[in-house]
Amino acid sequence: MSIPVELSDLQAKTGEYTWAYLLTVRPDATPHLVSLSTRWHEDILLMSVSTGTARNASACLQVTLCYPPLDHDGYSLIVDGIAAPLEGDLPPGVDPVPDGKVLLRFDPSGA
Repeated sequence: MSIPVELSDLQAKTGEYTWAYLLTVRPDATPHLVSLSTRWHEDILLMSVSTGTARNASACLQVTLCYPPLDHDGYSLIVDGIAAPLEGDLPPGVDPVPDGKVLLRFDPSGA
């Protein structure tokens, strides 16, 4: 069963979940899956990732986030979109990322 989520409702909907999986594709076309936390800064969805995951997102911008259900009978929230490393200065109010990490910006296209 699939229940569409309007992009205008996505920020509120992701707030119901505690973490997500990020699916990227490596240069050899194999999938790469990591678990992470996402956070909104105004209307931008951000996530801190390893340099390898950032490299994957740079090579193939289309990625998928999957927020798993909080209970056995719940639903996953699957969000497709474009991710790319956030270049330059961080927006005001965004905490710096730890050493060895890269901040990705995620622009959703559907949920």
